[in-house]
Amino acid sequence: MFCPTCGNNLPANAAFCSQCGSATLSANTPTPTQTYQTPPSNYQQPNYPPPSSQGIGYFDVLKKYCVFRGRARRKEFWMFTLVQSIINFVTSLLGNIFIAMGEGDQASLIIGAIIMALSTLFVFATLLPNLGVFVRRLHDTGRSGWWWICLVPFVGPIVLLVFLVQDSQPQANQYGPNPKI
Repeated sequence: MFCPTCGNNLPANAAFCSQCGSATLSANTPTPTQTYQTPPSNYQQPNYPPPSSQGIGYFDVLKKYCVFRGRARRKEFWMFTLVQSIINFVTSLLGNIFIAMGEGDQASLIIGAIIMALSTLFVFATLLPNLGVFVRRLHDTGRSGWWWICLVPFVGPIVLLVFLVQDSQPQANQYGPNPKI
């Protein structure tokens, strides 16, 4: 018998390794030379659902650049919104820092202006994916994508927020099958 940690040759009845002090494998634990028993013939493998083919990452939303059909899970929508918010916050912060430092330094002012311009360009470049995932999220709750027009001051954003945090409709709806399944 060998120590599983250091490989030291041990007596057959040793409980601990004399060299490193780690516990040895018990008699019930299979060693590399032992094999596990095969399951009985009436054993049924658990029926796990297949992995979802729909991604939930930031780039998965960007791949659906102008897709307004179908449904988007809560996780897909909120992860995309989180990453968008972080990118916008960081680029705006960096741009403002460089602009603030640029009062006496022309180079910092130019760098800050370039960062702010790139930040604005990024916002416009991701406007359609943002709107697309927003509409697909509304579809997932069983509502038309035209609800985004509900941006009436004060009440509209609250209504939309309530719609966006609701769980998916468990069954297929007019916009497609449930993306969780």
